[in-house]
Amino acid sequence: MFKLPSWSHRVKVAFDWAWDLFYSRDLAHPKADPTERISRAHYQPGDYIFSQGDPGTNFYVVENGEVEVIQNTDEGQAPKTLAVFGQGDFFGEMALIDNRPRNAGIRARTAVEVLVMGRNVFQQISAALAPFREMLTDAVRKRSGNLWQKFPIAYDALKNQPFSSFIEPLVLRVNPDNTFEDALNLLSNRSLDFCCVVDDDNKLRGILTRTDFIRAVDAGFGRRARVSEFMMADPIIVSADDESTSVAATMRIHGLKWMPVVDNLESYRIKGYVRIDSMMNFVLKHMPPETS
Repeated sequence: MFKLPSWSHRVKVAFDWAWDLFYSRDLAHPKADPTERISRAHYQPGDYIFSQGDPGTNFYVVENGEVEVIQNTDEGQAPKTLAVFGQGDFFGEMALIDNRPRNAGIRARTAVEVLVMGRNVFQQISAALAPFREMLTDAVRKRSGNLWQKFPIAYDALKNQPFSSFIEPLVLRVNPDNTFEDALNLLSNRSLDFCCVVDDDNKLRGILTRTDFIRAVDAGFGRRARVSEFMMADPIIVSADDESTSVAATMRIHGLKWMPVVDNLESYRIKGYVRIDSMMNFVLKHMPPETS
């Protein structure tokens, strides 16, 4: 007791000790406001991160895995998959910006890790950081409204068309252990802008584009660098079982010209790829000539 620095501290501590002799400690503590935090969360395939109609409390960034946007339809009908988000994508911003309930649910397609940002933190960062604010504005512009309400004829053309009819076989594939020099030589000889990185078990490991080669040079990779060191390891993918409307919406939201296709999200065995211009051409052929 006498080692404490002042009599005021000594009296306070003595009183606390005496109080504890007669009464148990109060272990209650205030809970942290979830809107003020940044944390991480893990979800298994099929888990809902949030459901349609939930209040908007968090903003999310996908660190690993894929999620799908689910919207409820008329009673008695199965929910619709609107789009797919993968590593580096974000979601949950529209309910926070408009201060309204979620207009769609988000469900894990694979095991997924997400960064969770509370509402207040999200608002502070978006107000202070101009590039982040511009990115959100662009995302809201692309995601606002229902794509198929704008293009009902396109929806009617695609909804009953099996997605498998749009899958094209791979014309070029490289192995993760191929070198920078080998992969660049293959890509140049085929005059292609992309290729899939596939291992010996026919599993998709990543993709390579001409941009990835340029970035590898800027990062100092040599001609003997392995493809696995500079490829895009977690591209957004679709499976052969997905719906054509969902794939088209996903490509539009992300501004993708093509996407790799796997047989399912468990095996990751490559089936081929899909091109957005093929789907657009299909829609145009099924439109009446007088359609604008």
